[in-house]
Amino acid sequence: MIRLRGVALFLIAVLAIGAMAAPAAAHEEKTGDITFVHPWSRPAAQGQNGVIYLELRNGGAAEDRLIAVSTPLATKAEFHRSTMEDGIHRMEKVESIALPAGGTVTLEPGGLHVMLIALKFMLMAEETIPVTFTFERSGDITTGVAVESRGGGDHSSLDDHDYDHDH
Repeated sequence: MIRLRGVALFLIAVLAIGAMAAPAAAHEEKTGDITFVHPWSRPAAQGQNGVIYLELRNGGAAEDRLIAVSTPLATKAEFHRSTMEDGIHRMEKVESIALPAGGTVTLEPGGLHVMLIALKFMLMAEETIPVTFTFERSGDITTGVAVESRGGGDHSSLDDHDYDHDH
């Protein structure tokens, strides 16, 4: 009974954010000083890990810091940085991400990204998923993340599973 209520609330949240979100083409959403530019993820199976990429802009006069991220679709979410060292791809956990005043930070394949760990639900192409980003100054901001199928030419498949995890 409780699980059904949780699933129903989750589905309502997904539908509400999906109705607010722009089409899968590049979109942005501004809340206070923070602008989210084209947040996206790739399709992923339930039980697997997912990933989120986006550009964050801080239009404020003070630095802010992204300190947490969450979604009802994953057991947990972490910030990771992908690197290549001696021909080996590695991924390390990052505790927070500084967002300078008037600056931009890009979370992208092969670099900083959000890792969604142990997905509770499948991420399907053309869906929009709710994700809450927690900032030190700006607080919690929930936005829609578009799930998109993209070709392998961007090397983004390396971010999912082909790394040694150092954490």
